[in-house]
Amino acid sequence: MSNVFGWVELITHDTEGAKKFYGELFDWTLKDEEMPGGTYTTIDTGQCPGGGIMKTPEEGVPTHWGVYMETADIAATCAKVVTLGGQVIKEPFDIPNVGTLAVALDPQGAVFQLWQGLAKK
Repeated sequence: MSNVFGWVELITHDTEGAKKFYGELFDWTLKDEEMPGGTYTTIDTGQCPGGGIMKTPEEGVPTHWGVYMETADIAATCAKVVTLGGQVIKEPFDIPNVGTLAVALDPQGAVFQLWQGLAKK
């Protein structure tokens, strides 16, 4: 499936506090998974899309919720972002065994992520 909201993710300096708050607020099922960059917590809301919580990856990045739009061709979608007046602020990069991610900015200044998962066999 493409051109849909595929995932939401909380980037935060306080993952434990966020897990406690959102887990209790919405009664979500949270599961910690060890990844190369640290612990990633998946969120199972009981419906789609799912989501995750992760530690802020770089200094200076504020705590925020991010939204991922799925695309079948991330390179073509990045090119179209630019054609339509947006900006690609992080070129597509691979997340091993998962897919490809890019970060973009729309012409109004909103940040969003583009996602192309690995083809399912």
